[in-house]
Amino acid sequence: RHSSPPPGRSGPEARQDACLLHWSSLHPLDVSAGDHFLLLEVCQAVRAKAIADKLEDWGSKLHKACEPYLEKFNFFSKKKPKSAPADGKPVSAQFLAGAVCHIESAAHLDALMQRSTAEGFGIVLDFTASWCKPCQKIKPVFKEMAATYSQHLFAEIDGDENEDIVSAHGVLGLPTFEVFLAGAKKGAVTGGDEAKLADLVSEHLGTGGAADEKKGR
Repeated sequence: RHSSPPPGRSGPEARQDACLLHWSSLHPLDVSAGDHFLLLEVCQAVRAKAIADKLEDWGSKLHKACEPYLEKFNFFSKKKPKSAPADGKPVSAQFLAGAVCHIESAAHLDALMQRSTAEGFGIVLDFTASWCKPCQKIKPVFKEMAATYSQHLFAEIDGDENEDIVSAHGVLGLPTFEVFLAGAKKGAVTGGDEAKLADLVSEHLGTGGAADEKKGR
């Protein structure tokens, strides 16, 4: 015989109540304290499984609903990092002073960081993406800063093409700008606010100026 749970209860709690009522109806005259304790443990396990099943179902539905957006913002997904050149040659650390450098890989960035430490110039990174409107809007400002602070390196990192770098730097939004001196991160700002970017750069790199007249480094 099946017993109905008390009115007003539903879901996992109702299942536990029904479990208790059904067992009691089968053994109305032979119920000890130990039996009640064991029965409660069994019913709690039933309830926990029901909750876990429900949460798994909700999680699956949420993932399916968010999947199109996850695909769009795919720089958060895991992809294989770009490898060093197959010919075994070291990655070049050359760049044109006063121009924005485009980072090709984590190895490329590492080489530039090592040169920065050795030669004493700063590095300003711009994490960007082609679909990011604020990124594209502030790009001319970043390019202008690269010319103003030509004794330092201003570099652009495409988040879609360099997901391993994005992950390693803990970037959670675009655009994100980071300043490095001697290989150490000194500051960062996220968003397309030109004033905040200007403050970040001037705070750590000074007022700029053509301290380095060389056209290439």
